[in-house]
Amino acid sequence: MSNEFGYSNARKNMIFICGCIISLSMTLSGQGIGTIQRQLLSRFDAMSYYSLMTLLASVGMVIFLPIAGKFADLFGRRIMLLIGGTISLVSSLITGLAPNLVILLVARCCIGIGTAFLTPIPPSIFPFVFERSKLPTLYGIQGAMLAIGAFFGATIAGWFSDIGMPWLGVAYPGMISFVAAVALSIIGPDMKRERKHPIDFPGVALLAITVIAIMYTCNWGKIRGWGDPLILASMVVMVLGTIAFIIREKKAPDPIVAVEMFKNLRFTGALLCCFFIGWYGLALRVYMPLDITVVLGLPAAMSGTVQLPRSIINMIAPLLLGTWVARNSRQRNWISLFLAGVIAAVGCLMMSFVSPTTPLWIIYVAIGITGLTESFKSVALTPSIQANLTKENMASGGSMISFAGTFASTIGSVILGLVFDTICPDASNIANLNKATNATFIVCVITSLIVALLAVLCVRPKKADLDENAAA
Repeated sequence: MSNEFGYSNARKNMIFICGCIISLSMTLSGQGIGTIQRQLLSRFDAMSYYSLMTLLASVGMVIFLPIAGKFADLFGRRIMLLIGGTISLVSSLITGLAPNLVILLVARCCIGIGTAFLTPIPPSIFPFVFERSKLPTLYGIQGAMLAIGAFFGATIAGWFSDIGMPWLGVAYPGMISFVAAVALSIIGPDMKRERKHPIDFPGVALLAITVIAIMYTCNWGKIRGWGDPLILASMVVMVLGTIAFIIREKKAPDPIVAVEMFKNLRFTGALLCCFFIGWYGLALRVYMPLDITVVLGLPAAMSGTVQLPRSIINMIAPLLLGTWVARNSRQRNWISLFLAGVIAAVGCLMMSFVSPTTPLWIIYVAIGITGLTESFKSVALTPSIQANLTKENMASGGSMISFAGTFASTIGSVILGLVFDTICPDASNIANLNKATNATFIVCVITSLIVALLAVLCVRPKKADLDENAAA
């Protein structure tokens, strides 16, 4: 994988810029909608639909990520960019201007679908346009841009809301992604391959049914109760659907998700790293604010302030680490993932000892160092997975990164929530709440150490592979 299309440096730079803008716009969209969603629902007196609206966005994205990745390999990147950019533009405009609740919910789901169509495309192009040695540096730059989008997305959307234009706070990322997607479709390679077999529509149907069952079970189990008949029925569909989907994909001549990919230990190990590395971020978003406001008794604004060093590190460090990894990516990819897991474990371990007497600087340090976790992840995770893919499955295999990350958010939220609720059924009991938040961070210590272990046992190349590469 290298510059096999012979593009000029100027054209390659434009391809990279368009890819980064697409990724940045999707981050801005997620942050913006998260900021304005309550205001959008309040127009229809429908705050009780807050969780459903969030769920629909996740369902749309998770179902269509593998499908979009597979279709990009089959039909080319160009058509996927145009479809994804158009869906993002139209659905973001409708979300901001929806005349009723039903249209709002459908449009929000479609934003997730548009995101799914766009997400796998830029990373599936870069390995064939740029030299392999440059990829970690490029992904480091992209990671820094995503951190900037995550930091400023809510602020920009909030500003639009304050000036009386909340619809534009939702719509402007869709406009940006549409322009960038059209531009990339024009200047980037198409890379479609000949289709020798019919589309795996049974696999698509089974995937959709299984994902809906999983997302419904995980998001509504706590609300309805795990013994609720609908939740139990959903669990059965989830299990049977998963089994049926795997059986179908093994037999399909051209499956939506190629099971063969998962026989590669390094691919599967890197994908599991992607799944487990996101758990600590959930704890920071959901349970760290409880430590700040309830356990320490500080203003709610401090929950954002203590994350400022983490955000700054995450904006700067990827630029430096990408260059470092690029010098020896085969060895330093797994080392970066190992360090990402270890650093996250250290930060979570520090958070697991928070008490009413904990100095605030300890929390600054504990959260701040996880900026390095995100930085190491951004420069190493995608190259580690792509190194085990071919041109024929680069988009479909790469789509598994976002697929795993989204599922991690769903499964992690359920497990951390169960731990918290078991220890602290009554949130007014500050002592138990303190124990519960600490316990969630202990779980994240374990998941972070699993990442480090996977990096050593699975992602690290064997000596024979390194010798073979050196000989080549």
